[in-house]
Amino acid sequence: MNSSEGLFLEFKNANIRKGSSSLFKNFSWQIRNNEQWAIVGNTGSGKTSLAEAITGKNFIEQGQLHYYFLDNYKTENGFIHLSNYISYLSFKEDIHIINYDNLYYQQRYNTREADGVITVEEYFNASLTDVDEEKKDKLFSLLNIAPLLPLQFVKLSNGQTRKVLIARALLRNPLLLILDNPLMGLDVESRQYLTEMIDNLIAEGIKVILISGNNELPKRITHVMELNNFTVKNIYNKAEYENRNKNITTSSTTIQFKELKDVDFEIVAQLTHITIKYDEKVVLNDISCTIKKGEKWALLGPNGSGKTTLLSLINADHPQSYANDIVLFDKQRGSGESIWDIKKRIGFLSPELHLYFPKHMKAQEVAASGFFERLYSNRELSEQENKLIVDLFNYYNLTDLLFKNFTFLSTGEQRIVLFIRALVKNAPLLILDEPFQGLDAQVIEKCHQLLNYYNNLNKTIVFVSHYKEEIPSFIDRYLLLKNGKAEIR
Repeated sequence: MNSSEGLFLEFKNANIRKGSSSLFKNFSWQIRNNEQWAIVGNTGSGKTSLAEAITGKNFIEQGQLHYYFLDNYKTENGFIHLSNYISYLSFKEDIHIINYDNLYYQQRYNTREADGVITVEEYFNASLTDVDEEKKDKLFSLLNIAPLLPLQFVKLSNGQTRKVLIARALLRNPLLLILDNPLMGLDVESRQYLTEMIDNLIAEGIKVILISGNNELPKRITHVMELNNFTVKNIYNKAEYENRNKNITTSSTTIQFKELKDVDFEIVAQLTHITIKYDEKVVLNDISCTIKKGEKWALLGPNGSGKTTLLSLINADHPQSYANDIVLFDKQRGSGESIWDIKKRIGFLSPELHLYFPKHMKAQEVAASGFFERLYSNRELSEQENKLIVDLFNYYNLTDLLFKNFTFLSTGEQRIVLFIRALVKNAPLLILDEPFQGLDAQVIEKCHQLLNYYNNLNKTIVFVSHYKEEIPSFIDRYLLLKNGKAEIR
């Protein structure tokens, strides 16, 4: 029997390079036609780099990568466009028709200033041809895409963006579908639906490679490969993986943050009968709540419920705040304070923030911008500030990333850098919008330890997550948004 019989794809003694960096060495892996694989591993272990190698983005400088499933699709000259047969959905996916370099973060909330930015409908029209309209209508209905079509891409919430990219990937009818952490940013209902959809796609004959940072594996996944530092750590069948030892090591920290300043207020945010709408669409409907100094809040709700919009009011990003009754740090909005006066008291992280940093910035520079109110540094750091950044990178065992280009980091590495950025200023208000996306359990535990150390009585924290187990233990107030309405628990 031919040794390649039954194979779908194979790496054989491959050395994989990304830019000037040599990643995997002498890497071998086989996927058989009757297998469905998940790739797991710690942050920075090489999961995304391996997926990019399969799509042709990373160079195989030695050894082989054979696409057995494409043997019958090659053209006369032996060349084939991989993108015609492989769909790759990544959290870091470049939306080439949107140039974020020419945008700034607050444009997401300003109707006029985002003119000219492509809409969701234009995105589908530009990136898809010969679409099965019946399939598209069904998919749009299941993922609730239709209401998003007239919206500009930059105005979508994180979860809404994920749904659009998932729909685009599925409508391309791929032979191989690579999903890089597709459940990130999705609410419970959407995660359940997408997991079931992946199982249905497998049942229909589509080969799926799933990159996952957690244990939410679809039923039809048969094998799991665990990576560590660009090597294969373990190969499991699914049952072995789900029953493996999940011990997580912990470590203490003695990181010295700057002194907590600017706490001469009692009310962090007071929103009174707030209504936000775009044209006829009401996003927040008569919301009232008060966040006091030192309180610890979780902001919860499904995708599209208005969480991002509510945070934009507290973070002074939303232009409609002046038309509403909002008090921030004891001062009425519109009473003379600037957006930067407010932001100097806030540490902030959001799922979309990574898109807006200039491409030339190093990881250390991105983290250092947390000392300021803008996405860049406008002065030299003090010795204490430099030491704090190095100490935090060292806490996560990532000192080798300090001077690497932020754009080239893995999704998880970017998230850690942005988490560090949110903390360094030791601001009296910390807003963490889905901070643990793309992070493995080990790193999340380190983040929890750091937050417990960082937290104190004067610190106010607002935390957003779709996973109950991610919410820090010190959170004791809850604001639930649904259909633009608020419930306080």
